[in-house]
Amino acid sequence: MSGILVYLIVLVLIFVLDIVWIGLIAKKFYVTELSPIARWSGGSMSPDWPSAILVYLLISLGIVAMALPLAGDNIFAALAYGGLFGFITYGIHDLTNYSTLNSFSLKMALVDMGWGVFLGAAAGLTGGILYSL
Repeated sequence: MSGILVYLIVLVLIFVLDIVWIGLIAKKFYVTELSPIARWSGGSMSPDWPSAILVYLLISLGIVAMALPLAGDNIFAALAYGGLFGFITYGIHDLTNYSTLNSFSLKMALVDMGWGVFLGAAAGLTGGILYSL
């Protein structure tokens, strides 16, 4: 499968999983933890969508351009490198927020970093499988 198609599928996967996680599964947690610092509109968190879209584009690019090439043809390595990429990127984001924002809790940082590992691993595994087709 072509790299562009793998990228697009990984992009959609990451977006959908993130919406399900933040918008449904862990919504109460994120609202509680981020309420003092989040953007709000009509009682709901309201991200700056151009910035959010850029984040999804960059995470997907990192998985496809950095994690998957390290994995070669090994699907389990794709999962591991994807998870490592998620750990690093979410770790940088969350620990920077924890170190600089009064209202960003360690609990929030750790939960979100765990989510980053899962999301990266899922994207890496998916990309690895797609490249093997």
